[in-house]
Amino acid sequence: MIYVIADDLTGANDTGVQFSKKGYKTVVVVPDRSLCAFDKSQIDVLVIDTETRHLDSKGARKSIKNILETLDFGEGDIVYKKIDSTLRGNIGIEIDEIMKSLKRNICIFVPSFPSYKRITVGGSLLIQGKSLVKSEYFNDNLRKNEKSHILVLLKSQTDLPISRIDLKDVIKGQEAILQSLKKNLQDRNKIVVIDAVNEEHLSEIYDSSLKLNGSILYAGSAGLASQFAVIDYQETGKAKEFNFESEKSNGAVLIISGSRSATTESQILYLKKMTNIFELNIDIEEVLYKRQKILEKYVKDSIQILTKEYCLIIRAIPLFNREMFLKNFIVNKRVNFRELEVTIQEFFGEVVAKVYKKYAFENLILIGGDTAFGVCSKMGICTLNILDELLPGIPVSFSSLNKYAKLKIVTKAGGFGEEDTLYKLIDMLINNKMKSKLLKS
Repeated sequence: MIYVIADDLTGANDTGVQFSKKGYKTVVVVPDRSLCAFDKSQIDVLVIDTETRHLDSKGARKSIKNILETLDFGEGDIVYKKIDSTLRGNIGIEIDEIMKSLKRNICIFVPSFPSYKRITVGGSLLIQGKSLVKSEYFNDNLRKNEKSHILVLLKSQTDLPISRIDLKDVIKGQEAILQSLKKNLQDRNKIVVIDAVNEEHLSEIYDSSLKLNGSILYAGSAGLASQFAVIDYQETGKAKEFNFESEKSNGAVLIISGSRSATTESQILYLKKMTNIFELNIDIEEVLYKRQKILEKYVKDSIQILTKEYCLIIRAIPLFNREMFLKNFIVNKRVNFRELEVTIQEFFGEVVAKVYKKYAFENLILIGGDTAFGVCSKMGICTLNILDELLPGIPVSFSSLNKYAKLKIVTKAGGFGEEDTLYKLIDMLINNKMKSKLLKS
C-alpha cells in the first residue's frame, strides 16, 4: 500500500494521478471531520488531503498526528509526503511529525518538478530558471536571500538533522547517490535534500533509494512521485485509460477559478480570446456583505448559461489579482486575508452545489487548491477516484457518489500549465457539436 499525504486538494490529485495513469487504483480522500470510509483491499494508493497548508504550526502538527493515528500502516507500506513545488505550507513541521510518529530512519526530500521547470540546484529551488524569491510565489516572512535555500526553510520548522546531496553527485549516477545516502544514514541525518534538474535524476534517486537499508519517508512534488509509478506499475498491470473520444460530452463546461496566479490569468485571457465562453465575475465586497442575495443571482445566471449548452467561467473580479487593490481592500474592510480566501472558496462551493442540484452539468474544472476543496466540500464529495492525466499534473476524476456519476472533475493548480492549457482541457472534454458553438468564427 502506498500512502500519499498532501496539504491541499490539487496537490493531492496531481500526485495521485502519477500512480493512477500507470494502473494503480488511486483514491483521494477529501477530509471533513474524519477520514471517509473506504475498502483498503480495493485500493493501491490512498491519497489524503490534510488541508493543512494554511494552518499555523500547532494546527498543522495536530492534524497530521490525528490522521496518522487513524491510518493502519503495514510494515512494507510506502509513505510519500507530497510538498508544494513552490515550498508553501508547513513542510518541515509535517515531515517532522511523520518521521517521529512513524519512526522513519531517513527522509529523502526532492522537491523538483522538471515538467514545470521547477528544479533544485545547490539546495535552492529555481522556477523557470529564476530563484523562487524572484517569482510570483514568494510571499513568506523569511528574508529574500533565504527562501530559496531549502535547508534554511526546513531548519526554521524542524530540529531534525538536515543534510543535502549536491547535483555533482547526482550526475554521477545511482552508485554515487546510494553512497551519499548511506553516509547520511550513518551520520544520523534525518532529512536529506537532493538536487535534481531532470527526470533522469529523479529516476536515479528513486532507484538508489530502493537499495538503501532503513525505513524511508519520501518527500517531494509530483515529480518524484512519478518515478514510483514508472518502476512499480508492472506488478498491477496497466489500467483502462481515459477514452478521450468516447468520454467527450455534448454538455457545457463550468470552470471555477479562485487562483490569483499570473499563469491562470494568462490562461483565462487566452481562453476568452479564442472562444465564446461566458464569464461571471464575483464582487468580493458583495460576497462579504450581500452574500445570500447575490448567491441566488449567480446561481440563476449560471443555470441560464449552462442550460443553453454554453461554457462558463466563474471567478472573482480581476482586480482581486492586483496586490495593491487587495491590500487596500483588506485594510479598508478590516478583514483578514485568509478569512477572505475561505469566504470566497465557500461561496464558490455554494454556487456550484446549488447550480448542480437544478442542472446536472457534466464537466467541471476547478482551479486552485482552496477552490477545489471548497467546491467538493459543499457538494458533499468525500472521495475522488482519479482516472487519468489530461495534461501534465492535471488529472480528471470522478466522485464515488452516484448522483455525480456523470460528472468529470478536473483539478488544476493555479501555477500549472501553459497559456493554452484551459483551451486544451475544454477541447478534451467536449464533442464537435459543442466546439462549433464555443469556438470563435
